[in-house]
Amino acid sequence: MTKFMGLLKVQMYGSFGVNKLLHARDKKEKRRAVGVLSIAVILIILMFGYSTGLAIGYRVLGLTEMLPAMMLMIVALVTIVLTFSGSTGMLFGMKDYDMVMSLPVSSAAIILSRLLWTYVLNLLVGCIALLPSIIVFGVTMHSSPGVWLMMVVSIFFAPMLPMTLALALGALITAIASRFKYKNLVVIILSIGVTLAAIAGSFSLKGGAQQMVEIGKMLSDTINGFYPPARLFSNALIRESWTDFILFLLLSVIPVILFVLLLAVFYKKINSAILNHHTKGNYKMGALSVRTPFAAAYRRELGRYTSCNIYIMNTSISAILMVAMGIGILFIKPDQIDKMLEMPGVFNNLQKYAPFVMILISSLCSTTASSISLEGKSRWINSSLPVKNSVIYNSKIAVNLTVLLPAVLVSGILFTIALKPGLLNCIMIFAAPAVYALFISVLGLYMNLKYPKYDWNNEIEVVKQSMSVGITMGAGALSAFVLIVAAVVFNQYIEVVLIAATIIFGIFTFMIYRKTVTIRMQ
Repeated sequence: MTKFMGLLKVQMYGSFGVNKLLHARDKKEKRRAVGVLSIAVILIILMFGYSTGLAIGYRVLGLTEMLPAMMLMIVALVTIVLTFSGSTGMLFGMKDYDMVMSLPVSSAAIILSRLLWTYVLNLLVGCIALLPSIIVFGVTMHSSPGVWLMMVVSIFFAPMLPMTLALALGALITAIASRFKYKNLVVIILSIGVTLAAIAGSFSLKGGAQQMVEIGKMLSDTINGFYPPARLFSNALIRESWTDFILFLLLSVIPVILFVLLLAVFYKKINSAILNHHTKGNYKMGALSVRTPFAAAYRRELGRYTSCNIYIMNTSISAILMVAMGIGILFIKPDQIDKMLEMPGVFNNLQKYAPFVMILISSLCSTTASSISLEGKSRWINSSLPVKNSVIYNSKIAVNLTVLLPAVLVSGILFTIALKPGLLNCIMIFAAPAVYALFISVLGLYMNLKYPKYDWNNEIEVVKQSMSVGITMGAGALSAFVLIVAAVVFNQYIEVVLIAATIIFGIFTFMIYRKTVTIRMQ
């Protein structure tokens, strides 16, 4: 037990800059750690406020009884997305695998320590989603002390089953990929396939009800049928059924125990297969090619990007979503869209708002926000090269544009075919998202140079938990949201708003880029 708690303590202190905050002597490092924690607290407050507003909205609509199932499903979906996107790097192929496995601890203890820290992070999400709905439900329904006890206990069990399902799916994909020569490619293809299937499945849950209350009831029935724990949880609270509640707890705990025991048997074997590299024995010296410094740096950056499935999954998914949305719009008829959303004429508005939607999705894709940090201990290579900073930085920007611009081009063509916009809108569907893609690329690089994180043991710490990624995504989403609000407020001049925003983003990009190239890697 002591060894297990030691492993857990190391992971907790290494996350979100806690270790630096407690032990760093450098004041600059402490300021960065405080910044990371401050951003995390602000995000928690914002999400808690959103969850509270949603719960109150359900009460106003008279849908209080549907709150438990709805919120439990939200917790499950968010937990699955957050856990699955980093499941492979969380348990397999870690940078510190050799060091951890050399410790006198069992595989089950290692798995459980990593699982428990993931559970703590998901528990935070569960508290944010469930706590407001629990308070609203309990006060509105005048719940008994027994129901209040159920609701409080359920917070700790809600993330268990979805977390286990996501990790099991990630482990299965990793186990399958470990049998192939190109392991990372197989993991990436399977992970993206599962993600697209989940997106497609979410659309199949939609219905065509005419009233908001009917939509809520239909959605509640769908959730109870699709996710059995939600039905048990809802019945336990509404009927005060301890039998349903105990079944809910068992359904949450048993899969976790089975997963840990089963994975412990194959853990070393899967990791050994993942960390092994195939080499050819028939290598022959061929003609050597000469490339420009930029081409060589770009090739290196692209190789680094494609070699990390966590990096790809957390940055390319927005580009994939953009293309998927374009394909969906192409095959769905205008009257079907209006009927699906219960908003007559919404299809015509899509012609004007398509560039704004593409800009919002682009704000979630920035490979540059973690590209400097991922250099890790090998950053001295770039620092010692006889080339300008701009060459290295341009290659990192080019990788993000390689991910985003093809998506902008393909989805722009699909939107143009489906929506048949005017000439000006047609041009802006391509121009505005392209300029924003360059803006988010440069902004991410600048933030990563200002707030690098080199002392990581797992790519997840950089790609999902670093300060530079949080600031970049927050600033990008906020700027896109402000732009959409401006478009709604000045709807009659929406083309002017879009053109002005494109010019402003272009100017900001130029200014940030000029400042970025003057910064040296630390």
